[in-house]
Amino acid sequence: ASNTFIGKGEIAKSQVPTLIAAVVQSIVTIMIVTRHNDVILLAFTYILGSLVMLTASMFLLKGYRFKFPSWDLFKDYFKFALPLMLSAGMAPIILYLDKVMIKLFWQNADVSIYWNAQKYAMLPDNLTSTFITVLFPAFSVLIVKGSISKIKTITLKAERYISMITFPAAFILISMARPFIEIVSDVTYSESGLVFSILMGWVIVRALSKPYIAHFASFSKTTYPMFITIILI
Repeated sequence: ASNTFIGKGEIAKSQVPTLIAAVVQSIVTIMIVTRHNDVILLAFTYILGSLVMLTASMFLLKGYRFKFPSWDLFKDYFKFALPLMLSAGMAPIILYLDKVMIKLFWQNADVSIYWNAQKYAMLPDNLTSTFITVLFPAFSVLIVKGSISKIKTITLKAERYISMITFPAAFILISMARPFIEIVSDVTYSESGLVFSILMGWVIVRALSKPYIAHFASFSKTTYPMFITIILI
């Protein structure tokens, strides 16, 4: 349901079920933590949250008209989606390969220092991924209307605005990387500060690439992200 809303450009509606589920799950989690000492009950809160999200999504989906896809549409979608499926399948390899290599050649402490920095660097990277969610359906609509020239203009503007937001935030975090790590984790992980500073460069490059990923995907050139993922591996 959420992807249907995104495809129609209704970005705000796609986030409503997630927000409702998060609020309900948080309230139930607080009640369990304060009244019960049972991690099994905490695990069930995730099932509750997913059920609330499903219920809210189906409620918002009422009134939409659907029909079964044709064979031609299925083949066209499979051609579009297969490279994305391969990219998504290879993404965990990229995410965990470095930590496996550190474990093989160095010590367990080095793995914890590296992962502690990486998990916080992934937060701004995940935030910039929302640009793809917004740009992809907008580009698709422009392609249907034949406004191809506007896509290039919007892509360049998106890159400019993302850099205006990302660069200052990244350099602030770089300048205070060590105290930031000590505050959000612990002083024992202070060595993660240098790794975190380096990974901010990765965040910047990834953020600037997001408009171009949406650009290529809107033209059904999903093989480009797949090749990029292969090169990264």
